[in-house]
Amino acid sequence: MCFERKIKIPSFAKINWVLKVLGSRSDSFHEVRTILQSIDLADWITIKVTHSDNIQLEISGRKVAKGKNNIIWKAAELLKKRAPNGSGADIFLEKRIPVGAGLGGGSSNAAVTLLALNQVWSCGLKLTQLLELSRKLGSDVPFFLLGGTALGKGHGDFMTPLPDPPEENILLGYPGFSLSTQKAYAMGDWPRLNTTSGDLTKRRVDTKIRTFCEYAESNRRVHLLIENDFDKPLLKNFPRLAEIRWALEKSGCEAVSICGSGSTVLGVSVTSQPVMLRKDLSSTGIVEFFKVLTLSRDKYRAAFGQAGIKL
Repeated sequence: MCFERKIKIPSFAKINWVLKVLGSRSDSFHEVRTILQSIDLADWITIKVTHSDNIQLEISGRKVAKGKNNIIWKAAELLKKRAPNGSGADIFLEKRIPVGAGLGGGSSNAAVTLLALNQVWSCGLKLTQLLELSRKLGSDVPFFLLGGTALGKGHGDFMTPLPDPPEENILLGYPGFSLSTQKAYAMGDWPRLNTTSGDLTKRRVDTKIRTFCEYAESNRRVHLLIENDFDKPLLKNFPRLAEIRWALEKSGCEAVSICGSGSTVLGVSVTSQPVMLRKDLSSTGIVEFFKVLTLSRDKYRAAFGQAGIKL
């Protein structure tokens, strides 16, 4: 084992091009179809391998769960069961991605921790094994082991890589409050699985996924295919999100949608100007804006490669 090694790795966020809820399941989860996309907004995780058996976690930036309640710690403890004796690490998280925002920051942190520690602890787990472990940590975690563009099935945790569409400029508006997935689902009126309406929804979603792949393979922009079933309930229940949506549309964004099941609104545009948007929303409280780019799978893998992590 290579002790005293220190690495610094980006932990990228994501958006959803498509997020459709097919219906509620008997296990309290919901069956979904979602197309996820990496973006270049990132936290940074620094890991130093130590001689001890201990895991230490320090955090700066945004407020998140600490110690054993943090998903990074949970990921490290989960992998430690597969690691050689004497595997320890000091982990430092620089938290930049908004929390509870639908951007997958925590899930990304967990996946990056698995990837990095698998390598520096010499665990030797293959991607299929890491994917199986990652499903124990959260529905979005497997996606961040792949990056780029991917289709999520089940309750979002079974991933299939898709062709990457052309790079897009994305403008994110975060209203300063988090929103849990459980609360978001409670606001929706979802169909039941294996009903006539559920089957019709599934066929329509399958058609949209095929169209998305056709667009991406022919290098056509996919922004007008964006669709999220959480738009209606969240915009209805949170007026500030509706205001951010209005501001993004007014600024010239060509497509606007909620990010995942969180509290961020995304707009796709080449010409949006964050300064103008802040002025438009000055009366609604603090809103953070981030102008980011989508990341192809090749660029995602290259960023990890520069940090010394093989995907």
